[in-house]
Amino acid sequence: MKEQEIELLTSFRKELHRHPELSGEEVETASRVISFLKPTNPTAVHAGIGGNGLVVVYDSGLPGPSIRFRCELDALPIVEQNTFEHKSENGGISHKCGHDGHIAIVAGVGLHCKENPVRRGKLTLIFQPAEETGYGAESMLSDPKLVNFLPKRLFALHNVPGFETGTVICKKDVACPASEGLIFSLEGKTSHAGQPEKGNNPAPVMAAIQLKAQELHDQHWQNQNRTKITTVMMDLGGRAFGVNPGKGLIAFTLRSDSNEELASVRSELVSFAKAKCDVAGVRLSMEESDPFKAVINDPDTFDAIKWAAVSQGLAFEVAETPFPWSEDFGRFSEVTSTGFFGLGAGLASPELHHDTYDFPDELIPVGIGLFLELGKELW
Repeated sequence: MKEQEIELLTSFRKELHRHPELSGEEVETASRVISFLKPTNPTAVHAGIGGNGLVVVYDSGLPGPSIRFRCELDALPIVEQNTFEHKSENGGISHKCGHDGHIAIVAGVGLHCKENPVRRGKLTLIFQPAEETGYGAESMLSDPKLVNFLPKRLFALHNVPGFETGTVICKKDVACPASEGLIFSLEGKTSHAGQPEKGNNPAPVMAAIQLKAQELHDQHWQNQNRTKITTVMMDLGGRAFGVNPGKGLIAFTLRSDSNEELASVRSELVSFAKAKCDVAGVRLSMEESDPFKAVINDPDTFDAIKWAAVSQGLAFEVAETPFPWSEDFGRFSEVTSTGFFGLGAGLASPELHHDTYDFPDELIPVGIGLFLELGKELW
């Protein structure tokens, strides 16, 4: 791309960084993307899909391939500790996962179309809301307006600190694990701490559930699906030494390379919790949160990503295991052929979700080049 185009995209990225929005609240972010891409003369712009989702289409009107690229719109509830000029202006919210950079890359593909219109087939750019919470892809796919835009092939990338800048990291089959948050709320009966026999403290049940979760974790995580259960929160009573608490809460993150294995382990843990609560006379209620499906790379999309990296003169690394974090791209893997890859953000880059992280702007032209190579049949 031309130097002035890269400068424009870098400026746009920093504008997005200054004005981050949380999952499900990306109204202004979507509006900024629309304003940026309007001069590129897209065939159609479809806003408000699945909430604040956005689909931008460049259609040649002629037969040919249909290729889609997707990025994320949302930021995180993290107080930024950086002091640079483009620091977040929205208190307690910041782009600490690099979604501002991903938006700039996908928008850069649209910018390319301004002087290089699609010659055959159709290019679709998907800007997804609520990736961080795991609800955005489902909300878009549940929106009837998206039916006409479901792709045969859909690509996405994510920057990855800890790898040399510009290195492409990809894995066949499972690229990111499935995960889910599971919250157990237990209600027994409060009493005086001097008369615990007159109450029903859920502590023993909570302890049993936690031990069962650890047992399942130890039993499963070393297997081929690397299933894990992490206890993320326990809440019972307080600094009130005269009170025998009657309510408690325990929460877990379940993670697995297999959607089916995750469902199986979840079912086993839930059944155990229900049985323990029934015996103890404790009322149990459950809440699910942050559901993510496993991201699957088809063999053909993996090969296409590898070829794009080699063609762009970039280092290509085959990942031995999936990325450790989940990614709300997996829901798309259930309905179409998906290709997901990492793009090295530098060995010295702060980790994702760290309060000093900032997307490295030198990745913008690299990411655009990869996407243009993946979509070269269109031009």
